[in-house]
Amino acid sequence: MALGPGGVPIGAPLLAPTIYGNGARLDLPASDFIQIETELALCLARDLTPWATPYTRQCIVAAIASVSSAFEIVIPRAGEPPEIPFGFYLADYLGNGATVIGPLSLGHLRRKDAGPSSGSMKRAARRENPRRSIR
Repeated sequence: MALGPGGVPIGAPLLAPTIYGNGARLDLPASDFIQIETELALCLARDLTPWATPYTRQCIVAAIASVSSAFEIVIPRAGEPPEIPFGFYLADYLGNGATVIGPLSLGHLRRKDAGPSSGSMKRAARRENPRRSIR
Protein backbone atom coordinates (compact mmCIF):
# COMPACT_ATOMS: atom_id res chain seq x y z
CA MET A 1 0.00 0.00 0.00
CA ALA A 2 1.05 3.55 -0.66
CA LEU A 3 -0.51 6.94 -0.28
CA GLY A 4 -1.66 8.27 -3.59
CA PRO A 5 -2.68 11.78 -4.54
CA GLY A 6 -4.69 13.44 -1.79
CA GLY A 7 -3.48 10.91 0.80
CA VAL A 8 -5.76 8.16 -0.53
CA PRO A 9 -4.42 4.62 0.15
CA ILE A 10 -3.67 2.78 -3.07
CA GLY A 11 -2.16 -0.59 -3.90
CA ALA A 12 -0.74 -2.36 -6.91
CA PRO A 13 -0.84 -6.08 -7.65
CA LEU A 14 2.06 -8.34 -6.81
CA LEU A 15 2.77 -10.40 -9.91
CA ALA A 16 3.22 -14.13 -9.31
CA PRO A 17 6.68 -14.30 -10.99
CA THR A 18 7.94 -11.67 -8.50
CA ILE A 19 6.87 -13.55 -5.34
CA TYR A 20 9.45 -15.83 -3.72
CA GLY A 21 9.50 -18.14 -0.72
CA ASN A 22 11.74 -18.21 2.32
CA GLY A 23 15.41 -18.73 1.50
CA ALA A 24 15.15 -17.59 -2.12
CA ARG A 25 18.26 -16.24 -3.83
CA LEU A 26 17.57 -13.33 -6.13
CA ASP A 27 19.61 -11.87 -8.96
CA LEU A 28 18.91 -8.16 -8.71
CA PRO A 29 19.49 -5.76 -11.58
CA ALA A 30 22.19 -3.14 -11.28
CA SER A 31 20.50 -0.06 -9.87
CA ASP A 32 21.55 3.11 -8.12
CA PHE A 33 18.46 3.00 -5.96
CA ILE A 34 17.09 -0.15 -4.32
CA GLN A 35 14.87 -0.09 -1.25
CA ILE A 36 13.96 -2.89 1.13
CA GLU A 37 10.60 -2.65 2.89
CA THR A 38 9.68 -4.96 5.73
CA GLU A 39 6.18 -6.35 5.45
CA LEU A 40 3.59 -8.54 7.08
CA ALA A 41 2.06 -11.03 4.63
CA LEU A 42 -1.42 -12.21 5.56
CA CYS A 43 -2.92 -15.50 4.41
CA LEU A 44 -6.69 -15.29 4.44
CA ALA A 45 -8.96 -18.18 5.35
CA ARG A 46 -11.75 -16.65 3.27
CA ASP A 47 -12.24 -13.91 0.72
CA LEU A 48 -13.05 -10.39 1.87
CA THR A 49 -15.46 -9.40 -0.88
CA PRO A 50 -16.60 -5.78 -1.30
CA TRP A 51 -19.31 -4.64 1.09
CA ALA A 52 -21.47 -1.53 1.06
CA THR A 53 -20.02 -0.58 4.47
CA PRO A 54 -16.41 -0.92 5.68
CA TYR A 55 -15.38 -4.17 7.34
CA THR A 56 -15.07 -4.12 11.12
CA ARG A 57 -11.74 -4.94 12.74
CA GLN A 58 -13.33 -8.09 14.22
CA CYS A 59 -14.42 -9.32 10.78
CA ILE A 60 -10.97 -8.73 9.27
CA VAL A 61 -9.18 -10.51 12.13
CA ALA A 62 -11.60 -13.43 11.78
CA ALA A 63 -10.59 -13.82 8.11
CA ILE A 64 -6.83 -14.06 8.83
CA ALA A 65 -5.52 -17.61 8.84
CA SER A 66 -1.82 -16.84 9.38
CA VAL A 67 0.81 -14.11 9.25
CA SER A 68 4.32 -14.31 7.82
CA SER A 69 7.24 -11.95 7.84
CA ALA A 70 8.13 -10.69 4.39
CA PHE A 71 10.14 -8.06 2.62
CA GLU A 72 9.67 -6.22 -0.63
CA ILE A 73 12.49 -5.15 -2.88
CA VAL A 74 11.53 -1.85 -4.46
CA ILE A 75 13.34 -1.03 -7.68
CA PRO A 76 11.59 1.86 -9.42
CA ARG A 77 12.26 1.48 -13.13
CA ALA A 78 11.36 5.06 -14.05
CA GLY A 79 11.78 6.97 -10.77
CA GLU A 80 9.36 7.87 -7.99
CA PRO A 81 6.99 10.77 -7.40
CA PRO A 82 7.50 13.69 -7.45
CA GLU A 83 10.13 13.06 -10.18
CA ILE A 84 7.50 11.23 -12.26
CA PRO A 85 3.68 11.49 -12.28
CA PHE A 86 2.01 9.19 -9.73
CA GLY A 87 0.17 7.34 -12.53
CA PHE A 88 3.49 6.26 -14.03
CA TYR A 89 4.64 4.98 -10.63
CA LEU A 90 1.37 3.05 -10.22
CA ALA A 91 1.82 1.55 -13.70
CA ASP A 92 5.27 0.42 -12.49
CA TYR A 93 3.52 -1.60 -9.73
CA LEU A 94 4.65 1.02 -7.19
CA GLY A 95 8.23 0.03 -7.96
CA ASN A 96 7.84 -3.60 -6.84
CA GLY A 97 10.78 -5.67 -8.02
CA ALA A 98 10.25 -8.73 -5.82
CA THR A 99 8.56 -9.89 -2.62
CA VAL A 100 10.03 -12.60 -0.40
CA ILE A 101 7.64 -14.27 2.03
CA GLY A 102 9.13 -15.96 5.09
CA PRO A 103 7.81 -19.00 6.93
CA LEU A 104 4.46 -18.86 8.69
CA SER A 105 5.31 -17.32 12.00
CA LEU A 106 2.25 -16.39 13.99
CA GLY A 107 -0.11 -19.19 13.00
CA HIS A 108 -3.72 -19.00 14.06
CA LEU A 109 -4.67 -15.46 15.11
CA ARG A 110 -8.40 -15.77 15.66
CA ARG A 111 -9.68 -15.09 19.14
CA LYS A 112 -12.62 -16.96 20.54
CA ASP A 113 -14.94 -13.99 20.00
CA ALA A 114 -13.80 -13.17 16.45
CA GLY A 115 -16.43 -15.33 14.76
CA PRO A 116 -16.22 -18.21 12.30
CA SER A 117 -14.42 -18.21 8.99
CA SER A 118 -14.24 -20.67 6.14
CA GLY A 119 -13.40 -20.81 2.45
CA SER A 120 -10.36 -20.99 0.22
CA MET A 121 -6.91 -19.86 1.26
CA LYS A 122 -5.67 -16.73 -0.45
CA ARG A 123 -2.55 -14.69 -0.10
CA ALA A 124 -3.57 -11.21 0.96
CA ALA A 125 -2.41 -7.68 1.09
CA ARG A 126 0.44 -6.53 3.18
CA ARG A 127 1.16 -3.56 5.35
CA GLU A 128 4.45 -1.78 4.87
CA ASN A 129 6.84 -0.18 7.31
CA PRO A 130 8.91 2.92 6.58
CA ARG A 131 11.37 2.50 3.74
CA ARG A 132 15.10 2.08 4.06
CA SER A 133 17.37 2.92 1.19
CA ILE A 134 20.17 0.53 0.33
CA ARG A 135 22.86 1.98 -1.89
